[in-house]
Amino acid sequence: AGSTSGTQYAVGASYTFPNKTWNSSSTYKMYATWTAKCNKITLNLNTGTGDTTVLYKKTGDVNYYSDPNCSTPETSIEIPKKDGSVFQGYKNASGASCISSAGQFPTSSNPCPVTSDTEWTAQYATCAWTAGANSTISAATTNDKNQCSYTVTCSTGYSQAGGVTRTHSFTATGTTATA
Repeated sequence: AGSTSGTQYAVGASYTFPNKTWNSSSTYKMYATWTAKCNKITLNLNTGTGDTTVLYKKTGDVNYYSDPNCSTPETSIEIPKKDGSVFQGYKNASGASCISSAGQFPTSSNPCPVTSDTEWTAQYATCAWTAGANSTISAATTNDKNQCSYTVTCSTGYSQAGGVTRTHSFTATGTTATA
C-alpha cells in the first residue's frame, strides 16, 4: 500500500536523492499516485427532448456526476420526452442498458463501464393503439408519467361504459392493442 503523504512531484519532474553517492544502507521509497480520469458521457436524446444531455463518470467508479471534475454526484436523470413514445432507458454502443426507464443508474452492478468519453442513446417504445370497430382514436401523446395517452371516441350510437369519449393512459410495452 502506498502513501499519499510527503512531497508530491508533477508528472515528468526530476528528483535528486539527497546523497550524491548511492549508499546501499539508505532506503528511499517513492510511491506513484494517480487520479482516475473523469470521462464524459453524451446522452443522445434520439429525437426526443430533455435537460440531461451530459453525465460524467470516473474510470473504475460506480458513481455518476453532473460536472466535468466528477465532484457533484447524481443518482438519476430527468426522463427525456418524445411525443407518441415512452422512454425505455439509455443503451451504450454494445446494447447494454445503462440507465433505466425511470432515469435511475444501476446500483448493484456496472453494466456500462466507462474508460473514455462515450455516447449512450435513448431508447423509446412507440405508442401503438388501434381503433376497434365503431370508434376513433386521437394521435398519441406522452404524459408526465412517461405513459401514452389517447382519446377514444365512439361512433354515433355507441358508447363506452359511462360515456361517449374516454381518455386512456397506459405504459407502452411495444405491442399493439385494440380499443
